[in-house]
Formats: sequence, structure tokens, C-alpha cells
Amino acid sequence: MKQHAERFTPAALTLSIVTAALADGIPQSVPARRALWLGGAVSTVCLCVLSALAAAALQNKVPSFTVRLALTAGLFMELLHTLAQAQGLCTAEFSSMALLGFLPLLLWAGWGVRPASWNASARVLWWFAAVGGLVCLLGLAGQLHWYRLFAPAQPTGANWSVPVYAEYFAGALLCSARSARRTVWLPVWGFAVQAVALLGSALLFGGNAYPRLELLRAWNGGSFSRMDALLLLLWLLCAVYRVAMLCTAIRLLWQQKIEVQP
Repeated sequence: MKQHAERFTPAALTLSIVTAALADGIPQSVPARRALWLGGAVSTVCLCVLSALAAAALQNKVPSFTVRLALTAGLFMELLHTLAQAQGLCTAEFSSMALLGFLPLLLWAGWGVRPASWNASARVLWWFAAVGGLVCLLGLAGQLHWYRLFAPAQPTGANWSVPVYAEYFAGALLCSARSARRTVWLPVWGFAVQAVALLGSALLFGGNAYPRLELLRAWNGGSFSRMDALLLLLWLLCAVYRVAMLCTAIRLLWQQKIEVQP
């Protein structure tokens, strides 16, 4: 029991990946069919293979200082990126700087709280995310049309590169040996949520390039015509979870005994 309490569950890492993937997204300037082919059939498979190789190399082994440092750098960059996205959303949509004031407490909690607590929080957040996704789908279902999927995307000159997250390669160190194999599928989850968001935008707007937030603003539920603020708050809650969880992940990496290279 102690071993499981000191490691993350795959569900906790998956929630972190889904949160980041939703924020990064796929630009609408990329045709949906091309994005699904390059991202799904090629890039995701390659990332799964690389994740499996990393898991096989690191499972049940003490990581070297170099591996530990590389993974720490990746996790730290993701932490800063998610924090910047969350604060940017707070400023743009809610005209608030509250997240910066909350940041010291957030980092302290992330450094001091045990992984088991974040595992329990992830289970609750997954239920919130499922309800939020269902509400979003019900509010948009009547506006989605298949013929818009084949409309040509407007060229904007924007490039898109498949995001690579450090959790893809750190799963064997952050999860227990029994559940580390399930982290190999993290790239599939990351691309799946991006593909759903891209398909939703294509079915709603066709080839027109609109900001991704317009997909939420188009929500309509009869008497209620706006649900975007509530859905954005749900993502902010998951982003706060991700920032704190990444702090714990960095601490967990360095708590393991360092392997001295000869």
C-alpha cells in the first residue's frame, strides 16, 4: 500500500495531459483530414513507441542524474507553460490576476502534498470533466453539420507541430510498476481530445478560422445561451491541478536514490 501511495496513477497523468492538450489544440488553419492523419496515424503512433521504449528502459530502475535532470527540465517547462496559459485566460476572460496571488500557496501545496492526494483529486476532476464534456456536446449538437467538414480551410500561414509532453517519458518513474504500462497510451489521450475539439470546430465553422473559445461561446441550451464561463472555470480548475501535480512529480523524481555513473 505504501508503494502505491507514493506514486501517481495513470488517471492522474492522463488528466494532466488532457488539460494541456485542450489548451494547446490544433489550429483551424490545418485541414481536419490532414491533422487527423498526421497527428493520429503517424505522430501518435511514433510517440507511443517512444513512450514504450522509455518505459522499458526506466521501469524498476533508478534513473541516472542525466535522465532525472532532463525530465525535470521538461516538467518544469510544462509547469510554466500551463501557468502562463491559465493566467492569460484569467486576464482575458475574467480580468483577474488572482492566480498570481494564489501561486505561492499552489506551489507549496504541490511540493508538500503526497501523490495519493492528487490521485484522489483526479478521480473527482474526471467526473467534473465528463459532465462538462457532456453539457458542451448537448449544447452544440444541433449546430454541427457534416458538410462543413469538407469545406477548405482558409490559409493563415500558421504552422502546427504535435506537442510532446514530458509525462510521455516519465510514466515509468511516476507510476507504480504495475500501472506504468498504461502510461504508454498517454499520447493517444492527448491527440484524442485535440481531434475532438478540431472536429467540433470544423463541423460548426467549416473552413473559417475562429478562436477556439468561439466553440464554447456558440453553446446554446434553450433558455441558457452562455455556458463558456463555467466551462472555462472547469479548465482553470484542471490547470491548477496540473501545476500543483507537476511540482509533486518533480519532487518525486528527486526523492529516488541517484544512480552514480562509473
